Amino acid sequence: MMDDLERAYVQRLYRDEMLHWKVYKRLSDLERNPKLRPILAKLAAIEEGHTGIWKRLLGPDAREPSAMRVGFMAGLIYASRLVLGLALTTKIIEYGENLLIRDLNRTLEMLGKKRESAAIRRIEADMDRAEDPLKRSIIEHSPVLNNIRDVILGANDGLVEILAATAGLGIVLRNPLIVLLSGFIVAVAGTLSMAGGVYLSVEYEKSVGIVKTKSPLKGSAKTSALYVGLSYILGAMVPLVPFMFGLAGEWGVLGSVILTGIVLTFVSALISIVSDTSIRARIFRTLVISLGIAGVTVIIGTVARAVLHIPYT
Repeated sequence: MMDDLERAYVQRLYRDEMLHWKVYKRLSDLERNPKLRPILAKLAAIEEGHTGIWKRLLGPDAREPSAMRVGFMAGLIYASRLVLGLALTTKIIEYGENLLIRDLNRTLEMLGKKRESAAIRRIEADMDRAEDPLKRSIIEHSPVLNNIRDVILGANDGLVEILAATAGLGIVLRNPLIVLLSGFIVAVAGTLSMAGGVYLSVEYEKSVGIVKTKSPLKGSAKTSALYVGLSYILGAMVPLVPFMFGLAGEWGVLGSVILTGIVLTFVSALISIVSDTSIRARIFRTLVISLGIAGVTVIIGTVARAVLHIPYT
């Protein structure tokens, strides 16, 4: 017999599996790529099988998600598929379920619940045998996710470095146009530096026989440089937005910090989903480090202005 806590875990997993089954089925029906459509159909069939396992554990207490919730989530996930791509959307779908399974598994093993633990091990084995290879085949059709390391590296560095530069400049200079122009010059220089550095790094790895992956979509020096450069310049534009709208001084810096913090939170959440780690811990760590760096440049700018008697311009 399951206690209330265990039943709540299993009920959530049952609803999630059923939701995933119907969402994958909907994605399969809407998918235009003939290579991806059967993969999504197979994932839907696997999730359907998992719902049966949880339903048998719950018995007559099993409660299905409402049609409204299924429709809403299907629409939301399909929008994510259009914006973020299928591979990353698949990671988002499975992230919550993986965390729930790990928590439930630890709880059941501590309590010695053999029957429920066996059901989880069966699902995990099924994921390793059939589900994970299907998801890897989806990734093969997603060059962005294959180069996710390069995208994250570029975007994160662009956000943090230009925030630090504009925070220091914004305190010293009161003319938003000058801060904007200075930040843009730093952004362009950083983009070229990052892209060039990555290009040389990948070429060096190849020359000494270091291979990142066998996938043909990764390992290209030009591709890595392109993804790093584009993501860097896009990330670098975020801290400059308040100055584009004429904000200056402390207000411009505050707007830059808030906007960059929001985008960094989103980027950190995506990193956690891709790496299957805690979202909360990564967001906290990223914001503390990034905003701490910006704080140091603000202090430097304030001290420099006072010591050097720099007038407001």
